[in-house]
Amino acid sequence: MTEEPARRQRGFTLAEVMVVMVLAGIVSFGMVGFYLNSQATWIDASSQAMAQRDGTLIIETMADRCRRWARAEVQTVSGANDRLIVRDDTNAEKERFYWDPTDSLVHHTSNGAATGPALVDTQVERFSASVDAGGRLVFIDSLRVVSATGRRVQLSTAFALYNSSP
Repeated sequence: MTEEPARRQRGFTLAEVMVVMVLAGIVSFGMVGFYLNSQATWIDASSQAMAQRDGTLIIETMADRCRRWARAEVQTVSGANDRLIVRDDTNAEKERFYWDPTDSLVHHTSNGAATGPALVDTQVERFSASVDAGGRLVFIDSLRVVSATGRRVQLSTAFALYNSSP
């Protein structure tokens, strides 16, 4: 038997191996980049959704606690951040919602006593409210919460007080 010439031996050349490795590296880096970008987008969207949920919880708590009283008033403190005070028909303060600049959270007192920690742990950047001339319709003009990733979520609403006399 004769030996086969060297050029007919099977196998890959160094150039072929290098081309395959470079192409595999490019595809791998592309896939890792796509994964990391998708993960960052998901975390940002999830954080923003949680901040929006907390802002909605603040507004719903205010509406639920305030609707049964006779009238509301707003005190402006530190620029755009307000205190919402709700009173009964004898003018006694029943509920108070306010933004505390030391912790950037919205707090609540009921009958002059704190109801515990802040309504939610999400940072609040702005709390602005107003009422109509009779103090019967409450407007939350701006509730701006900040997500864990720094995104700002702004909400607003209006609600009426039920036990107001005409």
